[in-house]
Amino acid sequence: MGMRRCLIALSLFCLVWPSSAAWAQQTIKAHLVLTTGVFGSKFSGSNAANSDSTSMVTTPMFSEDGCKAEGERWLRRPSRFRKGFREYFCVVLR
Repeated sequence: MGMRRCLIALSLFCLVWPSSAAWAQQTIKAHLVLTTGVFGSKFSGSNAANSDSTSMVTTPMFSEDGCKAEGERWLRRPSRFRKGFREYFCVVLR
């Protein structure tokens, strides 16, 4: 049973390895930066609480056009937060 599992793992590795090597040869030309923020001010009586939050994620992209297209697609998807903002920008590498 152990030899069979080893052969299955080896065959899967041989299938995945050539495609990952081809991906590694492509040049990263831009970075997609996604920014999300939530405004969470709460006023109850005389106590005021602020729970504002901002998150940022960066993803490498193969082209500037692909970066812009993916950023626009991300903006069109609905957000889970009503009082928040979403924005993106592309950092182009020269």
